Amino acid sequence: MSAQSARQWRAVLFEVNVISESVFDVVWRSSGATSGPERVFVLVDHAGCSGLLARLSQSTSLRWSSLFQDSTESSAIEVAPILIDLGSPDIPASGGKRLLAWLSEACSSSNAVLVMRSTRAHEELSASLKRRLDALLPDDMPVLLRYFDSRVFVSLMQTFDAQQKAAFCCIASQWLWLDRGGKLREMITREETEDVLHDPITFSVAQQAQLIESCEADAVAQEVVRTAPDLCSGLSRGQLHELVSACLPAAHRHGITSLLMQSLFCMVSLEHGVSFHEQASWLDGLTAARTQGQDFAWVVQQVERSLA
Repeated sequence: MSAQSARQWRAVLFEVNVISESVFDVVWRSSGATSGPERVFVLVDHAGCSGLLARLSQSTSLRWSSLFQDSTESSAIEVAPILIDLGSPDIPASGGKRLLAWLSEACSSSNAVLVMRSTRAHEELSASLKRRLDALLPDDMPVLLRYFDSRVFVSLMQTFDAQQKAAFCCIASQWLWLDRGGKLREMITREETEDVLHDPITFSVAQQAQLIESCEADAVAQEVVRTAPDLCSGLSRGQLHELVSACLPAAHRHGITSLLMQSLFCMVSLEHGVSFHEQASWLDGLTAARTQGQDFAWVVQQVERSLA
């Protein structure tokens, strides 16, 4: 992978919100499965939930805070992760269930919501979550870790070693999120009395590469939606992700590595079928492009000229 491509994927992983769709009405039923001193919290990516602050201002019973508060990003409230205290599983805060119902309609992305259960007070949990925003890449570059995007959260859980995972998750006993198809996913972890994570999370070269690879299909799907919304209007986000995932191996085989060219490859797949690259005209163009050092946009132009 080229240095430029690595930077593109890294930017998506650590800075860009992804789009998906689902409902949240199952979350509270799962969260209410146990009793005790625990409280239910929901972490919402405000960038994927327009109108959240206006909604919260209408409720006097729900406590909330921005994880960007008192940081260099404090003015970026519109894209901040917002932590909301929904109360205990047995006695939810007034308006908690209504908020979850509203989120199911208001969020442009099911990936914008992460639910957790913890014995910590709101201020303590908020402080711990803020520390988890800080990470260092292998080149010692500080980054904002977008774990509050549940897709990134899942990738992190798959990439961390056992010690990193235990340290990251030690502030809650249960984590819930919805996948691209709207299915509720759950992870049970060991909550510790003291937060053991104090320093920025550090990734190895191998871990960074694994994280970049894990977000590739989502990044390409997002670019396809942004560039050609009409092409994918009949697909759910989960279906689009499956199509992109099916196309990327072929794109890699033909040396197509940039985000823009991979998204163009997928757009052509939407128009001509996922096996289009096996057709003689496309295969000849792809072969010529590699020989001549041309990109996939050049291939599209050549094929369109031959068919004109």
